[in-house]
Amino acid sequence: MELHGSIVPNFSSIQLHNMFTVHQATLHDFTRLQTFYASYYPAGHPLFNEAFWRWMYLHEPYGICLIAQNEDGEIVGHLGCVQGGGRTWLVNILINKKYSGFGMIEMLFNAARKRGPLTVAVANEAGAGLLRKKGWTEAEPLQRLIWIHPSLRHQQIDDHFFKPYIMDVDLPKPAGHFWKQPHLHGIQLADGSTAVLAAKTSGLRLIDVVDMQTVIDWAIANKIRWMDWVGSSHDSLVQKLAKQDFTNITSFPWFLDPVDFNRSIQLNLFSEEPLPADFLFHRTYADMTRIGKIIAAQS
Repeated sequence: MELHGSIVPNFSSIQLHNMFTVHQATLHDFTRLQTFYASYYPAGHPLFNEAFWRWMYLHEPYGICLIAQNEDGEIVGHLGCVQGGGRTWLVNILINKKYSGFGMIEMLFNAARKRGPLTVAVANEAGAGLLRKKGWTEAEPLQRLIWIHPSLRHQQIDDHFFKPYIMDVDLPKPAGHFWKQPHLHGIQLADGSTAVLAAKTSGLRLIDVVDMQTVIDWAIANKIRWMDWVGSSHDSLVQKLAKQDFTNITSFPWFLDPVDFNRSIQLNLFSEEPLPADFLFHRTYADMTRIGKIIAAQS
């Protein structure tokens, strides 16, 4: 989840309901949202791309976008949500600083609650602080494990480590809405395992692992330079991955399009109510597999 906007004490509910209205966005809101996004995101952010925005927010029950408007009809708040695991995952909260503290976040949260218990993964520092302040349950952090091709484990992980990759094999794309994300290169291996091919950096971002040895054999044979996996620390897959040389490499960048060694990621997991003890995070929740930049020409 990304949070943009400061938080100050709330005003009365009377002021609140006279000041804002909240509605679920439709395609008619997209042009106005582009203007709103420009205050928060750099050029090339996927939400400026209409095809991506349609995929992300116009396909219930997968995702929706909630908008807060002031009395003049100006967009002053935004909450993106996706559905997964019977829960509503809050993706990006954007609040016009001029209206911070007037209860807008709670209005947006109330609208999102109608679709399932609220949960957040990968909150930035501002988002994590907000959720702690609101008394949300902070679960055990998610795990990110990295595999490096055996021939490259001696090599320093820097800009020179990452190379473009051109696939010379034809693999099927997995079925389902998630895999229809524009510009996302999803692949399914012979054993049924699925992954996102990070072609610009010769990597695989694993989604579902059926047989780990099959995945590794394919990665080595096809000169994949690295793989990563993200999930719950109590997932039984963690130990299996550790036996296959998956490790926690804190210096390995999260943002790869472009590769950015200066930005870190917090693998936090928050829920408004405590998660079940057996709850397992899946990478299709939240927006952890979002591609990098989408230039305007690709719209």
